[in-house]
Amino acid sequence: MQSNNGGTDSGSTVLVDSRRVGVWRFGSPGGWPLVWNHGGLSCGMDATVMDEAARSCGAEIIAIDRPGIGRSDLWSMASVG
Repeated sequence: MQSNNGGTDSGSTVLVDSRRVGVWRFGSPGGWPLVWNHGGLSCGMDATVMDEAARSCGAEIIAIDRPGIGRSDLWSMASVG
């Protein structure tokens, strides 16, 4: 599905434990895969700015929303200690 931001909106993926993870794809579909891991409070849509560059070099950017950000479900991580 083409989104209004130039990238392809692949929707949310349902994991085995029923948590949704938001996934965005930009660039050339089926191209050389690059995984985008955003930081801070941003989301996978940050990779929108690289759509044109990825298309020009035949790469596909796969951007994943972190837990609780964008379209990904919030989940608490196990404590360390």
